[in-house]
Amino acid sequence: MPQSTWASIARGPHATPPSPTVLLGQQSTQHHDLHMRAPCQSGDPNGRPIHPPQSSMDQQMALPRQRKDAHRPRTGPPRARPEQNGSKDANTYEEEEEDCYVLTLLTDGQHNAEMSALRRQWFPAKLRKVDAHVTLFHALPASRLEQVRADIGAVAARTARFPVRAQPRGVFRMGKGVGVEMDRESLARVRALREGLRVRWNNEEREVDQDGTDHGEGGWLSEQDARRGWKGHYTVMNKENDRARMEACYKELSHDWKGSKGVVGGLTLWKYDKGWWKKSQDFHFKD
Repeated sequence: MPQSTWASIARGPHATPPSPTVLLGQQSTQHHDLHMRAPCQSGDPNGRPIHPPQSSMDQQMALPRQRKDAHRPRTGPPRARPEQNGSKDANTYEEEEEDCYVLTLLTDGQHNAEMSALRRQWFPAKLRKVDAHVTLFHALPASRLEQVRADIGAVAARTARFPVRAQPRGVFRMGKGVGVEMDRESLARVRALREGLRVRWNNEEREVDQDGTDHGEGGWLSEQDARRGWKGHYTVMNKENDRARMEACYKELSHDWKGSKGVVGGLTLWKYDKGWWKKSQDFHFKD
């Protein structure tokens, strides 16, 4: 990968790169959520500990049971059905799904707790399975796990911790819910970080001759993860059918909420396992 791409990832807090995080906070035990407390990581410049995205779900985190098959994370492009390949087994075809991993941001515990408190307050309780989060990649294939870990580790080793803020000005309506964007500077930092990984994993720098001959392997990201126009955010409310409640949430966050600030201290990789997230590894940024 060209030096310029990796350099842009690690320029520091004042870089002006081209998009955001899972900030899965800590929460008390509820009948819908597992609660498993994990040890704190090293502290930020203000003395606050940096926590994994969700210490209450360090081992595994449930996703909504109502999640339909069409919304399950899928890796890579759709696989051709047997009838498309001339197979005689079209009637016995069963789609196989490769194990996949989710990549999120790792922030300090206080920021996690503040954002997750909003989600617990407003997200429909029967559907809420995880705390507040921002996801960088939704479906990284297990077959690429060795490369994924190596690349994330390289990025983390070159990247310094940086501040993050979620403010009332970043509150927006989203279908049946309400989201909150990060501040412009931290959003740009995360977007640059993600873009470096996206380009590498989508293999957009492979050699192509003047006649169009491609000498490299195509990218292996899912359609969702391969998109350029990524814009991460915290989802405070979603799948809310009560319009009045949705408007109340939007009004409170955009007018009365004071915002939350913290520190992005790394990345966390989670394994998606039959509707659960199981923590695989934390990748800490340099101090």
